[in-house]
Amino acid sequence: MRVFATLRPPPSYRNPRQADQRQQRAWRGTVLLGSVKSALLVEVVRQGSTLATLAAWVRRGVALVAYASVVGQDASVGRATAAAVVVLGAGLLDHRSPSINVVAVVALGVLAVSPLSLFDAGFILTFGATLGIVLGVEPLSRALRRFPGRWWEPVPGWMSAATMLLSATLCAEAALMPVGALLFGRISVAGLVLNFLAIPLMTVTQVASMAAVALAGVSEPLAALVGWVAHLGATALVESTRLLDVLPWLAFRVPPPHRVVMAIYYVALLSLVWPGRRARTLVAARLVLAVAGLWIGSAPWRPALVGPPPPGRLRVTFLDVGQADATLIQGPDRTSVLVDAGGTRSPRSDIGSRVVAPALWALGVRRLGVAVVSHGDPDHAGGLGAVLRDFRPREVWDGVPVPGHAGLEALRRQVDRLGLHWRQVARGDRFRFGPVSMRVTYPPTPDWERFRVRNDDSVVLDVRYGGVGVLLPGDIGREVEASAVASVWPAPFRIVKVPHHGSAGSSTAAFIEALSPCLAIVSAGRANSFGHPAPEVVGRYREVGALVLETAREGAITVETDGISIQVRTEAGRRWSYRADAISCVPLGSVSPLATRVPALRRSRRAGTAPPASVAAQRDGSGR
Repeated sequence: MRVFATLRPPPSYRNPRQADQRQQRAWRGTVLLGSVKSALLVEVVRQGSTLATLAAWVRRGVALVAYASVVGQDASVGRATAAAVVVLGAGLLDHRSPSINVVAVVALGVLAVSPLSLFDAGFILTFGATLGIVLGVEPLSRALRRFPGRWWEPVPGWMSAATMLLSATLCAEAALMPVGALLFGRISVAGLVLNFLAIPLMTVTQVASMAAVALAGVSEPLAALVGWVAHLGATALVESTRLLDVLPWLAFRVPPPHRVVMAIYYVALLSLVWPGRRARTLVAARLVLAVAGLWIGSAPWRPALVGPPPPGRLRVTFLDVGQADATLIQGPDRTSVLVDAGGTRSPRSDIGSRVVAPALWALGVRRLGVAVVSHGDPDHAGGLGAVLRDFRPREVWDGVPVPGHAGLEALRRQVDRLGLHWRQVARGDRFRFGPVSMRVTYPPTPDWERFRVRNDDSVVLDVRYGGVGVLLPGDIGREVEASAVASVWPAPFRIVKVPHHGSAGSSTAAFIEALSPCLAIVSAGRANSFGHPAPEVVGRYREVGALVLETAREGAITVETDGISIQVRTEAGRRWSYRADAISCVPLGSVSPLATRVPALRRSRRAGTAPPASVAAQRDGSGR
């Protein structure tokens, strides 16, 4: 086929201790993503090969390779087919070998064809589960046979198959538990129950599907009847996962474990199945395995990868969530406040679970003190559902209520189910978290009912610690900026998250001069379709001497301060240091000519005097 497509790099979110998603996609062979606006832009240049055409039209029993061609070219199908071919081929040659050898041959074959499969989650899960079953079922069965024979005599014969299935599931779950925690931030024991439904239902679905295909050329009514059986099996298979709605504790979220702990876990696990082990080794392996397993599953007590800020320091992290907003405030008293949680307009993109939660875990958060919803747009509130489940904030703050808004109402219901407190805040509300003060400067208490979410109703927070002030203005626009900053506390060192992702409809000159920020943070997506941040907005911040940093370029941006000294660092590796008691916004160690001129302009603006001649020359174009 020939297509006319728009190509773009895959999205990648650079936050503390998070894997590079773009690099992981590249390992799996995907470097660019393409989108086609219409099927009319797809042109069929030539038909497929004869083999592909025959495989597409096959209607009767097929060999394994043809079956793989019919089902598709998914990597998991290829791995399963390769294993079956190795086993059956060895059988034809009357060659018998332990199952572990088959696993090794297939794994080496897959890696020989695609070495980067070693980093693919599907490869790791497939061979990890298979190794767990191959290495673990036999030792587990031997251990069960040590029980007295009289215990087994009353057990009916069909229980033997059920016991084998349970043993295989236990071994697979034990092998994959740390991997699931690392790759997905989740531990699940639901398979211990669901496999008793999933495996029979999958068998019914597959057999009935192949039978329906074979019968299609003989009797359409009979094929339809068998196809209906396949449909029932597939539907029951999918619906069986609703067990987690009834018993949610069967699967729970955890922070990714440290690789050293994972190594200890797997050494202990292998020691249990290693032949010729001594009794003392077995006891020690069981003890170490239990401790490592409990450590991996103990989310609320496990130390973080990065950890909270040092004593006496405030940390503000502007997370990289693409074309969205999420800011984490960690106070010296260990209270954590999350302002917005990212999100997209697509309900299938769970940024809260995939991006925000792992970043919070890495930064040492185990439970939030407060989660703030600046307003109900999905790029601010869309990820909050996952955050509520994983971090159970004691309070959720909202501004202007919007009755009937589906997203906000869903969050309210979730807050009620979790037993949390929902608080409506308005201009003038003040809060203290140890030495950190937080003040709501906007919106005022509403005097009319809203029928939709509005950017200009965003909650605006002014955070103050010593001589450092941080303003988080949501998506407010030029119409309300003056009102939002009228009651903002003056701060020797001001940090501003640029309103509305740097939109041209916000950050007026009056707003910027009123704040006179030293640091301006833009949270926006890479190559976003809105053109954020607008060049004229960036220029206005730079005119007052502010350092403008964009999450699209820098990844997550972290500011740490004790109220006087300020350290700024980005995931891209850049760093700056400032002092809040200085007159200017010049980074420590900076001696550039512009850095010495801009502070003079800032001082003149604050004092209401004319700028120095050298700075005026820059403004009228005579200097660069």
